Parts: sequence; C-alpha cells; structure tokens
Amino acid sequence: LFDINDDEVVDLWSLVKQGKDMVEQKYQPDGYNIGINVGESAGQSIFHSPSISASNPVGEVFPTSPLS
Repeated sequence: LFDINDDEVVDLWSLVKQGKDMVEQKYQPDGYNIGINVGESAGQSIFHSPSISASNPVGEVFPTSPLS
C-alpha cells in the first residue's frame, strides 16, 4: 500500500467505494469494516496492495482474519 503512487491510492479508494455501493444496493448492511494488512507481522500473506471490505449486520463481529 505504501509503495503505490497518489493516483493509485485514489483509484484504490474509488474501487472500495464502488464495492461498498454495490453491497449497499444488494444487502443494506448496518456497517462496514475495511481492513488493510501491510507487512507479514500485520497478517499480510500475499504481498500486493490489499484492501478487504466486508459488510456487517448489527451484532455480527468481523472475524480476526478474513480467511477464518
């Protein structure tokens, strides 16, 4: 994430917003979690510019890992 240029940061957040809008239309969640793990000690296992979005109904807690 820290290796991409400013235009790529804008594009990344534009994609996050587009994904949020698509989820909003279909599921109307109560909230969202957006996670970015940078570095192996932070949980990153695939070294690319990651962004994971998940919609959450009220009372549902996002798992500690999106893969769990």
